[in-house]
Amino acid sequence: FADADHLTLTSTGDVKTWPTWTFTGPLENIEIASITTGQMFRIDEILVAGSTIHINTDPDPANRAVLLDDDDRWDILDPTATELFALNPGTNRITMRAVYSPTAPAGGTYTITWPNLWETC
Repeated sequence: FADADHLTLTSTGDVKTWPTWTFTGPLENIEIASITTGQMFRIDEILVAGSTIHINTDPDPANRAVLLDDDDRWDILDPTATELFALNPGTNRITMRAVYSPTAPAGGTYTITWPNLWETC
C-alpha cells in the first residue's frame, strides 16, 4: 500500500466491533491509527515478501491473536505504541502507514475485516 493510506471504515451495527487486520509483505514498520478514537498500534517487524501478519483485536483472550506466518508473535507489537482498538458504530477514520526501504520495497498489501454487531435485548 501507499506510504500513508487514509481510510474510512463504516460499521453498520450499533455497538463496537473488533477488526481483524492482515498484512502481507513486503512491508516494514507498520502503523495503524484511529483518528476517530485516538488509539494506535505499531508493528516492529520487517515483513518479507509473502510473509503474513494476522492481528485479531477481539478482547476475548480465546480469539485475540498476533500471528506472524501462523506463529504466535505478540513481541512484534511496539509496547510503547500499541493499543488494539475497536471500530465504533458508523464512520471510523483510519490512517495506515508503512515504511518502505531497500529491505521492504513497495508491493505489500493489507485487508481489514469486521463483523457488524448489534446490541441484543
